[in-house]
Amino acid sequence: MSRRITVLGLAWLAALGAGCSPADDGPIGACIPGDCLATCLSAGMSGGTCIDGDCRCTGGGDADADADAGRDDSGEVDPCAPPSCGPEELCGEAGGGDGADNDCDTQVDEGCPCTMGSTFPCFPGDPAPCPPGLPCLGTCQRGLEVCTEFGFEGCTGYVGPVPEVCDGMDNDCDGAYDEGLAGCDTPLVCPSSMAAAPMSNVPLNGTTIYAGSYDSWLWELFCPATIPTCPTPADPHARDTTVLLISSGTYRVRATIVIGGETFTCEFALLVQGAGLRVEMTWDTQGEGNGDTDVDLHLHQMSPNTDEFFTSADCYYANCKASSCCWGGAPEVDWGLAPTTDLSACRDAPHGEGDEWVAYGSCLNPRLDVDVIYCDPSVTDPTSESFCAPENINVDNPPTGQPFRILVNYYSQHSYSGVTNAFVNVYCGGVLRASFGPQELRNGGSYGASNDNWIVADVQFGSGRCGALDCQIAPINIVQTGPGFGPPWSSF
Repeated sequence: MSRRITVLGLAWLAALGAGCSPADDGPIGACIPGDCLATCLSAGMSGGTCIDGDCRCTGGGDADADADAGRDDSGEVDPCAPPSCGPEELCGEAGGGDGADNDCDTQVDEGCPCTMGSTFPCFPGDPAPCPPGLPCLGTCQRGLEVCTEFGFEGCTGYVGPVPEVCDGMDNDCDGAYDEGLAGCDTPLVCPSSMAAAPMSNVPLNGTTIYAGSYDSWLWELFCPATIPTCPTPADPHARDTTVLLISSGTYRVRATIVIGGETFTCEFALLVQGAGLRVEMTWDTQGEGNGDTDVDLHLHQMSPNTDEFFTSADCYYANCKASSCCWGGAPEVDWGLAPTTDLSACRDAPHGEGDEWVAYGSCLNPRLDVDVIYCDPSVTDPTSESFCAPENINVDNPPTGQPFRILVNYYSQHSYSGVTNAFVNVYCGGVLRASFGPQELRNGGSYGASNDNWIVADVQFGSGRCGALDCQIAPINIVQTGPGFGPPWSSF
């Protein structure tokens, strides 16, 4: 089976504070990840994370800035400015493309250097409806560009703005819906988009959409392709309800409301992104029908004492969950990183782990929020013990200059006989930076380290050329059978 490796463009993280511009990088006081993310999103950034005690935002500023905002006084284009229609195509801060059509000629990243076979989310035309790192407005959706021997070509699968029609959606992707259409009056007030953190119960507040009496109400959730089992809201027929969203990505939410016998719809994007470093892993043989195969996610810290996995330098199921971290009181995995005191970062973790974190009093860094052993792919209630959630490891406050290594261990195939395919997504500051897989795992007949170990990549936070911070990812993609660390650490 072919292996897909997608390393997305660099997400640059700039400090944001009261009265600070995106280029400022001074401290803004005690940093709480949930507050940091909300502050950055409200300022028009693509995400935010706590790093070295400071709140730092992904992106360069307001995506609605005009074309002149990207130029300095000399008239030259600023490569660190937010994308907008301008005189020339830009290749992003890293020089390898940014997925935006900066010169608005319907071609994306033409002339930008790239690695053969790599892919990148893209949006042709004016970047305003789909600014990189932010949810697209209305019905607009990003596509995918692929690097060939001639550079990036095409943008397959994107959905651009079209003339507005009377359907309760923002078809022209301008932030308003059904505007200017005769006979299309609606009692609904539909949001253009929402944002939330992963591992949280997200409120679906229908009262803000329509507060009057109604005949029926239906909430529907449409998940990104990276999520194999799409969760359902707690009560799809209640006006006000919640949905537990464990995975990162851009979802679409639809409310269908019957009022006085007439049907109205409201549909909008929901961007789910977390702080710091977040690694999510799934595999395609989950569940009793496949013998309950067990695949585990690991994150290793660079350590002077050991370069072996399955030790205290390695965050995994045996030492990094709320239920396994602290048998002696103190965390077994102690990398010198401050815990996250804002419990909203971990209190909704499924399988009882959230309650354990609350009892502990903080969210440790690093931590494994979900360890899936047995699950049922047909279960769509994300609060159920049987829900097939992705395994995920978080470092809310990642240090700079210190690499981490990602590994996937085929812990046991149990009664299954065949190939298991694993998938890994890496998020930095809430932005999907790399996607790996499908990766075949075949040797799972024993237990733990003796089976197949997929060494995925090294990740490190450091300084970027725009005076901020970035997350660099070095793919490794080696599968070895038996214990071992693999190749030397990557150079960044």
